Amino acid sequence: MLALRNACRLSLAFRRRVIPRLPALRRCFVRREKAVCVQEIRRFTSLSSRHSSAAASRLECSSDGKKCQVLWSDGEQSTYHAVWLRHNCQCPECRDDTANQKLVVDVNELRSDLRIDSVTGSGSSHKMDICWSYGQGEKEHRGYVNLEWLKKNSYSAETLQKLRTQSHPPIAHSLPQLSYAGMTEGEETVWKWMKSLNEYGICLVTDIPANLGEIKKLAKAAGGVQETYYGETFQVESKSSEKALNLAYTTLPLPFHNDLDHFESPPGLQLLHCIRNDDCVEGGESVLLDLLPVVEDMRRKFPQHFTTLTRVPATFERIHINRKIPVALRHRKPHIILDTSGEVSAISWHPQCLGPLQVPEEDVEEYYEAYFCLGSMIADSELKLYHRLKPGEAITFNNRRFVHSRTGFKLNGGSRHLEGVYVNIDTFKSKVRLLASRFEPEFTVKTVLNQDHGGYTERVVHV
Repeated sequence: MLALRNACRLSLAFRRRVIPRLPALRRCFVRREKAVCVQEIRRFTSLSSRHSSAAASRLECSSDGKKCQVLWSDGEQSTYHAVWLRHNCQCPECRDDTANQKLVVDVNELRSDLRIDSVTGSGSSHKMDICWSYGQGEKEHRGYVNLEWLKKNSYSAETLQKLRTQSHPPIAHSLPQLSYAGMTEGEETVWKWMKSLNEYGICLVTDIPANLGEIKKLAKAAGGVQETYYGETFQVESKSSEKALNLAYTTLPLPFHNDLDHFESPPGLQLLHCIRNDDCVEGGESVLLDLLPVVEDMRRKFPQHFTTLTRVPATFERIHINRKIPVALRHRKPHIILDTSGEVSAISWHPQCLGPLQVPEEDVEEYYEAYFCLGSMIADSELKLYHRLKPGEAITFNNRRFVHSRTGFKLNGGSRHLEGVYVNIDTFKSKVRLLASRFEPEFTVKTVLNQDHGGYTERVVHV
C-alpha cells in the first residue's frame, strides 16, 4: 500500500513538473574539444513577453566557444563575444543588485582562453544561462544575462547604426514653449520639458513667478544647480553707471557664444529667467542658434575646414584677477570634437574668450581660414531664433549645443534684469534617461554633446 502511495505521488509530481516543460526542452551538443550549442527557445508566454522584441528564437555558439549568436524573435541578429558576456554576467556572484555594480573586477576572469561551454535560454525566466570555462577545464563559471538587457545592449553593426541615427536630434524652426505650472509638483510635466530640451535643445518656460531665486527651483527639477565662480546664480543686470565685470552686464550687443568654454566641462543647461524688462527698454532681444546643424553643414560644404577645426586646438581662457573670486582658467581643445564613429560629440564657440593660439606654425593660417568659415556660417545661418524675454519667462537651452547672443539695447531710464543658473550636462542627461524610463520607455535619448561616444545604450534597462 505504501509503495502504491509513493508511486502515485511520483506520477503526480511528473505530471506537474515535467510534462508542462516538454515543449521547452532544448538540445545542447557539447564536445570535449569544441562546444557547439544550438538552442530552440520558445517565446515568452506572459502577455508582456509576447510583445517583447527581447524574445530569442535561436541561440548558437561558435565552434571555438568564443562567440554566441542570438536570433531575436523580431528577425534581428546579434553576436556577443564570450569575454563580453563574462564581463557582463549578472549572477549574484558577479553583480551586486543593491549597489547595481559589477563584482567582476579581477582581470584574470577575462583571460584570452575564456570560452563558452554551453548556453541555454529560458522564456519564463527572461534570461540566458551561460557556462564559461578557462583553459583545459581549469575552472568554470555558471551565470546568466537578462535577455531584455542583452537585446538593448547589442553591439551589432546594424544596431549601432540604428541607434546613431535615432540619437540625431531634430532642428527647432520655432521656439518650443511650456508652462511652469505643475513643474515643481509632478515629474510628468518635467519630463515634457526635459524631452524638449533633449530633442530640440531649447525650450521657453512661461508663467514663472518673477522672483529672485525662483529659477533655482527649475534647475533643481532638471537635476540640480551647477555652481561656478559666479556662485549658484548670476545676475545679468545692466546699469549704465557701473563698470561691468562682464560684457553681459553692459548694454552692448553680445556675439554668439557658448558660456564658460574655458572649463574642461562647461555647463550643460543654461536657464535665463527674466525678472524685469521694462517696456521703455529698446532692444535687448535674445538670439539663439543651434550649432549642430551648422557644423554638419560645414562638414558637407567645406570638409577641409571642418577637419581643421576637429584637429587644431584653440585656446579658451578666462583670466580675471580683479574680481571677488579671481580666476585664471585656460583650456585648449578643438572647436569641434568627434566620437569614435565620426559623430560630433562636442562644440565650443566663444570668440570673447579665445586666448593666443599655440599650435605648430603650419596650422596657424589653416586654423584661421577654418575659424573664419565657421564664423561666417554662424552669422549667415537662417536657423536663428529670436525672442524678447518678458518678466516670468525663462529661456532654457543646452549650452553645449546652442550659442546665444543679444542685441544691443537702450535702458531709457528703465531696467533689464535676468537671473541665470547652470545645470551640469551629465546630471541633465541622467535626468532625461530616468524620466524617459518612467514615462516613455522606448524613447532614445538624443546626443547632448557631452563627448559621450554615441547613444548606444541610452535606454535604461533595469537588470
